[in-house]
Amino acid sequence: MKKDSRLNRKQVEVLQDMFARSLQGESMENIAKSHGISRKTLSLWKNTLHGIQLHKEFRLEHSRESSTSIFFDVLEAKMKGGNMQALELYAKIHDMFPSKKQEIIMETKESKIVEEGLTEDILKDIDALLEN
Repeated sequence: MKKDSRLNRKQVEVLQDMFARSLQGESMENIAKSHGISRKTLSLWKNTLHGIQLHKEFRLEHSRESSTSIFFDVLEAKMKGGNMQALELYAKIHDMFPSKKQEIIMETKESKIVEEGLTEDILKDIDALLEN
């Protein structure tokens, strides 16, 4: 079979079955036998460009379905261990961070009342506050 051969519907079905069963640890030999073909034939189908594309699509779909659970299990374990990057990732996933970065700057003016006493400017500020 040529590398660029297009697989028929039956071959595609066999490959999709093989992808699913191999995830559960079943050998290509057993999968091929169950379909009445040799392991070599199954391997030839799998290694065509069409077979490679089907495998890529299968992995992508499978990763969407199952890895979410695995991903969150690992993330949860890392968070319990106090991993700050895991906590940050969790917060980003669940949109817990503000959409824009904000920086809060607080300035404190040190008053030298004790050393210098109440200056005329400070007394004016106090009077203005009391009048309002």
